[in-house]
Amino acid sequence: MRKTINRSVLLILPKQPFYDWANQVFSGSPAEQSDECEAYLLDDDWTKKEVTRFLKANYDDFFQDMLQGMCAFPEAWPEKRTWKMFNEWFDWRFSSMVWDLLPDKRIRREGS
Repeated sequence: MRKTINRSVLLILPKQPFYDWANQVFSGSPAEQSDECEAYLLDDDWTKKEVTRFLKANYDDFFQDMLQGMCAFPEAWPEKRTWKMFNEWFDWRFSSMVWDLLPDKRIRREGS
């Protein structure tokens, strides 16, 4: 039987303006839009309203994660990143249910 874990998830999905920026930075090898996204685990008792508030307060950290994933040189990143720009460049989704399809496999944490 499948089990849930005590987390919710926030997904950040790039939109066309993100790929347009990447194509300006890397004109020799165009970035193509994909279904890839970033997933962030949150407390399981958060509501969508709380996630929205959290994301508004921390959008630039998520913005930087996405930019870093495409380009390791911050000098190539857009300097003035706003909440409005974040929403133009990314969609986001929230789910309060996270299913562990491999309950017998240990979760490995990377980084500090």
